[in-house]
Amino acid sequence: MTTREYEEAFLPRRLKRIKVFNTPPPSELPAFFHKRLDNAHSNPRSILKLYRQYMRKDDYPAYDWLVRCFCHLGNVFGFNSFWATKDKQVIQALPSFKFLVYDLIERKHLIEARQVPRLLYAFACLEYRSWHLLPTLLEHVEANLEKWRTPTLANMALTLALLGVGDDAPDHNQFGPPDLLSRDYTGLVSKLALEVHRRLLALQSASSSGPRKSPLHDSLGCMPFDYAGLAFALTLQGSYDLCLPSDETAKSTLALFLQRACEPLSLEQLENSGWVQFFLYQTLYCVDVEKPKREVEVKKAVPFAFQKHLHLSWLDKILINAQPQGNELLQLDVDAALKRLHITDALINCSAGRQWDEQHCWFAGHLVRSRNLALEYDYLLPLGPGRPKVSGWLACKRRMLKAFGLNVATIHQSFWSLLNLEQKDVQLTRLLAQFPPVLEAVKDEKKAYEEDRHLRFQRHARQKFETWPPEKLEI
Repeated sequence: MTTREYEEAFLPRRLKRIKVFNTPPPSELPAFFHKRLDNAHSNPRSILKLYRQYMRKDDYPAYDWLVRCFCHLGNVFGFNSFWATKDKQVIQALPSFKFLVYDLIERKHLIEARQVPRLLYAFACLEYRSWHLLPTLLEHVEANLEKWRTPTLANMALTLALLGVGDDAPDHNQFGPPDLLSRDYTGLVSKLALEVHRRLLALQSASSSGPRKSPLHDSLGCMPFDYAGLAFALTLQGSYDLCLPSDETAKSTLALFLQRACEPLSLEQLENSGWVQFFLYQTLYCVDVEKPKREVEVKKAVPFAFQKHLHLSWLDKILINAQPQGNELLQLDVDAALKRLHITDALINCSAGRQWDEQHCWFAGHLVRSRNLALEYDYLLPLGPGRPKVSGWLACKRRMLKAFGLNVATIHQSFWSLLNLEQKDVQLTRLLAQFPPVLEAVKDEKKAYEEDRHLRFQRHARQKFETWPPEKLEI
């Protein structure tokens, strides 16, 4: 008689891997995976692994769980995380991430208004822009403009400005293919900012502004970070002179936000305020470079003691936490192409500024000094097929670099990824040919200490300064 062990010896290996007594799935899949998602913490691998497990057990996972999963993934890459841009690009290239976004797009009609701010924040943190989802989200934003809490309005204005969506550029905020364009969402960030401005005016005109919820929270529930983020959002899109249409002579919206951001802070609190001091200093610097009509009013909104502290602590305490990582995939790919073309003076992540600036605030993706050229890189998905648009951060950087006297060229990931190695070199050669080398005039400089060249001894004791102030002074 043939035994069971004898039959199992001839079974193929793939059948031996089958678990005969596999555990049945839980009765309540959404509740089970919601609990599992609570334990995923800040590990993006665990979050995507949970999504794959849910996808194997159910063809249509619960939509609220999909939204929470995507928002949880965005929170992992939040503004205060240590993940670099390259890590976000690696996550976006994974099939699991693409499947998750597709599931969100497939049933986007189920998106609720309360989920919109979290989804927009996740998009901004991941530096990801989906033209399939954004029209649905922006419709909810506009439909509930007067119902959102004030901190929520501030958060959405900042995230939309970072994504480069809803700015004041006409005909550049429509999504979809050319024959199926969505409606135009131009000026949405300004609408959010003006709504906050109206609420602040209504609060000031009331007899009692209401008690503060905490030393840093005002009666509207906003913190200095919210107002600084609103000011930075207006700075990114260049809306320095924005004000209420009913009263153009009233206070500037940007100046009001800066004033509200600085009111509850002391110098000690400003030093430990994180992104607040970054937003404040970048706003002041951009205003100083572009010089809008209300430049003086905006600068006076920030106390001089704060401006002095920000200027002195910019390099070693603020910029060190926000400087570029230098390992973005597109940037490294272009860097390799520049080396193949023997462009030796292309400096990656090189700072740029005005000639007389004591310290620089902006970094170019690549700076080619001999051609007076700055190369920038756009990683976001286009607004539709063949319609790229840079992020708000990159748009502001382009304005700044042009104000510094540099030529700026932007390389879009959506186009660059379609080229092979030879085509990349050809396109980069054509780009560099548009900016020929700049010949600098040779300066006749006299040799230092020419009159004392015959004195060799104790020269260190007879210091002379050719320029003032000296770079190094020793006594």
